[in-house]
Amino acid sequence: MRYEFNVLHKALDQAVDWGLLSYNPADRVKPPKPEKVEAEIITKKEIETLLQGLEGTYFYMPVFLAIYTGGRLGEILGLTWRDINLAKGTIHIRQTSCQVSPDKPEFKQPKTAKSRRVIDISPAVVVELKKHEKRQKKWKVAAGEAWHDGFNLVCCNEIGWPINPPTLSSCFTKEAAKLGVYTTFHKLRHTHASILGNNGVPLKVISDRLGHSSIAVTGDIYSHLLPGMGREAAQGFEKFLAEK
Repeated sequence: MRYEFNVLHKALDQAVDWGLLSYNPADRVKPPKPEKVEAEIITKKEIETLLQGLEGTYFYMPVFLAIYTGGRLGEILGLTWRDINLAKGTIHIRQTSCQVSPDKPEFKQPKTAKSRRVIDISPAVVVELKKHEKRQKKWKVAAGEAWHDGFNLVCCNEIGWPINPPTLSSCFTKEAAKLGVYTTFHKLRHTHASILGNNGVPLKVISDRLGHSSIAVTGDIYSHLLPGMGREAAQGFEKFLAEK
């Protein structure tokens, strides 16, 4: 119901902009509470299958970064090389790609302060980014005058043009299915969070890394993927009372 409400609200906003309505009647209606959605993940074997199958295509780097950083699709497609510090091993999320049409690139600042963040990356990601930088330089040479030099994007197509988020999302699902992996791009982010949680990373750290507005949001989405949290809490409580 929340999705249907949002679609209707947006349509009525458009009607107000066109002068068909003097106000949006949906503004006077209390939005339905969002339904709780449990995150789904893919397996380690499926991760390997995806990365091996997509290597060499412009799909590869967005997928790799989603798996290894937990970044949102728009954030990954909005990354510029200015946002990458290979020496420090960090990625700075400064903008997000929000283009609707493939021929009209559009970038905006992340909506919240929590989304504007610095993500630490592992040595393996640094190595992969260096390889990708060299690969991109080869694309530039091959494209010649057709190369679009003004965007400086980490993830672009073979002529330097921004990748449209809805297009990549749709194409990724199809390409993954061809490899025998039935998933969506957003589930790569869920998979990253689950791997962190199952390896003992505190929920607060996961929340900050994902750019969630609060730790409560992270807990609501991923609690079922992080077994043992309740047990650890109970044991911690008992330990506190036992101490003298």
